[in-house]
Amino acid sequence: MAASSYPDDWDERRRKVYSRDNYTCQQCGARGGSSGDTELHAHHLTPRSEGGSDSLDNLQTLCVNCHNSQHKHDITRDTTQNDQQDTVNNHLSRVYTILPFFFFVVIKHLIAPLAAGYGYFYILSEASSTAGSIHWLLTPIVLLVLGTTGGILGLRFQSVVFKSYLLVFGILAWYVSGQDPTFIERLGRIMTDAHWLEALIAIPTVLFGLFGPLLITLGTRITGTTESNRINWKP
Repeated sequence: MAASSYPDDWDERRRKVYSRDNYTCQQCGARGGSSGDTELHAHHLTPRSEGGSDSLDNLQTLCVNCHNSQHKHDITRDTTQNDQQDTVNNHLSRVYTILPFFFFVVIKHLIAPLAAGYGYFYILSEASSTAGSIHWLLTPIVLLVLGTTGGILGLRFQSVVFKSYLLVFGILAWYVSGQDPTFIERLGRIMTDAHWLEALIAIPTVLFGLFGPLLITLGTRITGTTESNRINWKP
């Protein structure tokens, strides 16, 4: 370090530090001055590059070897800290790179199918309930219309249809399994209390309303696969 970077009274401060420390290296005990032949240095406890001052309480006496070793240690420590910071930055960079892809996967394979399935069944429930309050015969008509409409729309989003049924009915199965027997008994009473004609019409239309989009989408895919295999088959 250039001498101009030190205070004007640096030599005087340095000698005061040597005298205070009895001309002895505070690390290895080697002596200098009139009591020994070891070259002594005034070492900054807190480096000046880190805001350390030139005051006597921030200086200590070290021999030349310990002083050089200490500065090599500081350099190694700074390098290690920089390497650790670089490692942290690299990990954060990877996380920031992966996060958008992660959210895309979650939205595509979980949130969108679940929202589509829940939305369809909510509309199905509200529409059939409203139709039933007018006349019971309107309920199967509404179920047929909604099941067919859902199936036609599902042809353009087949993967969403399959995932939505898997998610919704998985959640529904978990919910029903946790109910007490009275929940199942109540469903049974609804069917037994209904008129036989109502039950005869309601059962298939309810099933179609529930599974119409899935059946239409699945049937179209199977039919398309069969047709493709028939065209590609050569006797």
